[in-house]
Amino acid sequence: MENYQKFKRAIALQILLTAGLFAAGAMLLGYVPAAKGFVLGSLFSLVNFFIMARQAPRLLGQSRGRATAGSMGSLMFRMVVLGVPLYIALKTPAISLIWTAVGIFNLQISIMTQGPIMERL
Repeated sequence: MENYQKFKRAIALQILLTAGLFAAGAMLLGYVPAAKGFVLGSLFSLVNFFIMARQAPRLLGQSRGRATAGSMGSLMFRMVVLGVPLYIALKTPAISLIWTAVGIFNLQISIMTQGPIMERL
């Protein structure tokens, strides 16, 4: 369980660090809407990760039917959560929709780079 908590903290830190560095770089280059979009997508991606990380251990000890229903309910809720930043970016011209979508994938990028890159540093 200790490794699981360590992994969650490392991923959260990496998502926030990536969002901050990207936003700083984009703002320095004058791409403020891209910076806002990436940060917005990244923050909601982090919320999605915390929901997923909290729900997963609860489903392990349940029967197959209950675990399936719980997983589907969690998935639907998380899809709604990930739709919120896209809706905000769509309705707000000062936020880039494309970079919001890229920011949502910050979680997947962070998880894929965690083992091969971050653990070797």
